[in-house]
Amino acid sequence: MRRVEFVAVLESPLVIGARRQARVPACLDHVPGSALRGVLLSSQRRLHGEDATFQRLLEPGRNRFPFLYPGPAGTAPVARSAMECKRASVEHGLVDVLIDRYLATRPGAGNTEFERLEKAHRCQTCGQPRKRASGYRFVRERLPAPVRVQRMNVGIDRRTGSAAPHVLFGSQSLDPWSPGKDGDWHQATFSGMGYLEDDDLEVFLQLCEGPVFLGKYRSRGFGRVNLSIEPADDGGGREPGIEEGFARLKDLTGEPEGEVFTIDVTSPLLAFDRFLRPTSRPDEWLPRSLQAEVLTNMPTRTTVSGWDLACGMPKDDHPAVGAGSTLLARSRLARTDLARELAGIERVGIGERPEEGFGQIMVNDPFRFETQE
Repeated sequence: MRRVEFVAVLESPLVIGARRQARVPACLDHVPGSALRGVLLSSQRRLHGEDATFQRLLEPGRNRFPFLYPGPAGTAPVARSAMECKRASVEHGLVDVLIDRYLATRPGAGNTEFERLEKAHRCQTCGQPRKRASGYRFVRERLPAPVRVQRMNVGIDRRTGSAAPHVLFGSQSLDPWSPGKDGDWHQATFSGMGYLEDDDLEVFLQLCEGPVFLGKYRSRGFGRVNLSIEPADDGGGREPGIEEGFARLKDLTGEPEGEVFTIDVTSPLLAFDRFLRPTSRPDEWLPRSLQAEVLTNMPTRTTVSGWDLACGMPKDDHPAVGAGSTLLARSRLARTDLARELAGIERVGIGERPEEGFGQIMVNDPFRFETQE
C-alpha cells in the first residue's frame, strides 16, 4: 500500500451538510473521507458498471481515503489542549498545555506545577489571558477558516410558474475563494494523506482526469473540484520520530517508569465497547496491544452522519470521538516495540470504517514539543 497525497482545489461552491434537520443546514468546513471515497467509487460504477475492478475497489479496508482539511499537506485540526491569545490569536501563535495540565493534576503536584500551568494560560507576549484554540493549523500556525456563504431560495409553484407562498429554504456552502496571509484571495485548497494499493492508484488517477463533483447540489454545478493524487514520501518511516518523542516526553514529564507518548485524534473516531455501545473512553478504544494506561485525557465528542450514494438514503448517526481529542499515556512495552506498534496503528487507524478516513491519529506530534515555554 502506497502513501499518497490528495489535493482538492475548489472551482465552485461546496456544500457538505453537517445537520439534516435545519432550515438552513450547516456546511462542514472539511471533506470527509467517506465523501471522497463515495464520489470516486460512484464515478467508477457510472463509467464501467459493477465490474471486477469496481468490486475490488469496494473491498473494506483495501484503501484508506483521508479527511481533506483546508490548507496544505500536513494541515491538522487544532488539538483540544492548544491555546491562543485572546487579543492576538493568530499573531501570537499557539501553545499546548497537555503536559502542563498533567503535571499540575497528578498526585503529589506542588505549587511549582500549578504556577507553570497558570503561566501557560497567559500570553507571554502581551500578558493577556489565553483561550482554547479551534479550527486548523499548519505546524504552529493557525489557519484562517474557509469562507461560508448562506443562500436562500424560494420554492416555485409549478401550476402558476411563480413563487410558492411560505416555501423558503436555504443552504450554506464553502466559497471557492479564501483569504491568505498576504491579504490576497486564493482558491480554497483541501488536502490530506491516504494510502492506496498500487493497482488501484492507476484507476483513481484516471478518474481524477475528468470533472469531479463533491457534496450536495452537484446537478446545479456545486462542488466541482480539481482533484489530484500524488505519491508521497514517507520519510523513512515514523519509528525514529516516535522514538525521539519518547525521550522528549520522559524529560518533560519526569516519569521514571515506562514510555510516555501522546495521541492526537485527527479525524472522528468510531469505537464501540464490548457491549457494542458507542464509546469515547480512551481506555476502551486504545488497542490492547499497547499495554497502556491513560495519564490524562482532553476529549471532544461529535456525531457522525452521512449519505449513502449507492442506496440513496442517509446513514445512521453515530456518536464519535471528535477530531482534536488528545491524550497522554504510558506503556510497559520496550521503546522499539512500542514505536513499531504505534507506527502501525498510525498507519491503519483506530476503530470502525478506517477506509473512509475515520480514526486517523498522530503519535508524539512535534507541535507539542515546539510550543513548550
